[in-house]
Amino acid sequence: MPNYRFYSRRNGFEGGTSLKYFHSGLIEDTCNESRKFVDKSGKEILKNACLVRNESLKDEILEIAKKHPTWYYYPDGTEIKDTRIY
Repeated sequence: MPNYRFYSRRNGFEGGTSLKYFHSGLIEDTCNESRKFVDKSGKEILKNACLVRNESLKDEILEIAKKHPTWYYYPDGTEIKDTRIY
């Protein structure tokens, strides 16, 4: 079962420097409907939430997206890396 979270930073490049970040609680998506939101901000997700059919999942995602419109949606366990190349 895929799990997701909102992260306070956008993920950068593989091999980049690890960054400190905050994340939301775990979002369990049994049908993996929300995979289309990966790498999207809460603000972008608010505009496209109608794409999720599961109402309880949609409500959970919308609640966090409204609270944190500048956070990004990624699979649980994503390690956030710096966007700069050194």
